[in-house]
Amino acid sequence: MRSAVLALAAAAAVAASSEDGLIRLNGKDWDTEVHSSDAMWAVLVLAPEHQCGEACSTARTAVERVAPKLEGIINFGVTMFDSEFSKPGEFPQPMHERFNLTQKDEAGNVGVTIPAIVLFMPGARSQPPAEVVLPPSAVVPMSQRGPRVLVDQLKALLPHALVSVNSASLPGFLAAKDPRPRRRVIVVSTKPSAALQARKLSLDLLPVADVGLVMAKHSAVTALLPGVEPGKGGVYISAEGTLPRPGREESDVDPATVRWVKYGGGPKYPEMLSWAQRKAGPPQVPLLSSQEEFQAACAAPGGICAIAVLPSGSADPSDPDAPGPAGALAALAARQFFTIDVHSFSSGTPVAQPLPIRIFRVDAGAQAAWAQAMGASAPGLVALNARSKRFATFMGAFAPDALHGFLMQVLQGSVGLSKAEPWPALAKQIPMSALMGKKKPAGKPKPKAPGPKKVPNPPRPKKASKPEQARTEEL
Repeated sequence: MRSAVLALAAAAAVAASSEDGLIRLNGKDWDTEVHSSDAMWAVLVLAPEHQCGEACSTARTAVERVAPKLEGIINFGVTMFDSEFSKPGEFPQPMHERFNLTQKDEAGNVGVTIPAIVLFMPGARSQPPAEVVLPPSAVVPMSQRGPRVLVDQLKALLPHALVSVNSASLPGFLAAKDPRPRRRVIVVSTKPSAALQARKLSLDLLPVADVGLVMAKHSAVTALLPGVEPGKGGVYISAEGTLPRPGREESDVDPATVRWVKYGGGPKYPEMLSWAQRKAGPPQVPLLSSQEEFQAACAAPGGICAIAVLPSGSADPSDPDAPGPAGALAALAARQFFTIDVHSFSSGTPVAQPLPIRIFRVDAGAQAAWAQAMGASAPGLVALNARSKRFATFMGAFAPDALHGFLMQVLQGSVGLSKAEPWPALAKQIPMSALMGKKKPAGKPKPKAPGPKKVPNPPRPKKASKPEQARTEEL
């Protein structure tokens, strides 16, 4: 899939830029490397050796040992404390000023608190990335106690949308609440690195799958999962067509009916992600062709629906390589929609909250009246809340970045929704086959069934001709 190839290419580009696994950043790199990235960044801030000494050397060694283990999960950078930091809309500032890496001693002298690690959380395309500073009081002890402690700390700060799965929560995890087809991924964890991979998978697969974490020691859970090896770590994805149909209650879900396919590749995260994306397939953008379908897809689940108005005859947006507006819609459906509460970092367990949005499409020709009532032209996009009967129509170029930014603003309340009175309804879209009529099957016509045989009537006597009749009368 295109997204998997891009992920692998990006990981290869990052890995190739530095032999020690650390990306050297300067004032020109922040926007191109960090702010345009969907990945988490951990940037080590250092000072010259004569100013920092053994503390910086120890911290750098620890980060260099950790970076290869977390390839594809966290990007590691290194910069100097006086290098200029900037992002769109801000004036450049030295790192130690921008992130307040200074403190006063008892004599009132101002010094720089180095080494430090600045974490940049994903979300730069739609919102400013969350920034968290790990000061020397956290960095130096971690580096002195070994890379394992640093990995645990970074794992605790990595946002995720992971579901903890146990015997009680398993039916709810498998129940399909979303009307769109989605897969389930289960990570059976036996070590901390597996939990870290599961957290990253939960964000990277957010458009197509729900990810759950199962501890291998919980044999009661793995015993309920056909195909999952008990007591052993691994990554599994639900086999196609084995999940319960949408709308099933949790009490009606039988875990034994779901089949699981195990990942058999290497331990590197990019390979694992590529496999999961390939198995899950591209995000689906269902076509709404009646008001009944709209009610089931948008009104019943609640939340925000994004409905794209595509020109008649557009390609299927489930194809990532679809041309024109369908391709832009496919790219939009593959984007991640989540938000991070920056204040949650103080508790050490930040959670990425998936935002309640579902993306559908309608045919502009069949739904011309509906699109006109919503003020949308093809190609266009309408964000709406079917329960409150409010909507907002996108005005701009039908491009993935612009569409994603608009929907994030709607979800975060930056764009208000207008009340629609009266609320328009989708027209019943008649399939083309019904309009053309049913075709008769080709081939020879079937022979008619033989009917009852007719009994021949007895022959009638011939009438005598006039001369014969005259002779008879004479006699």
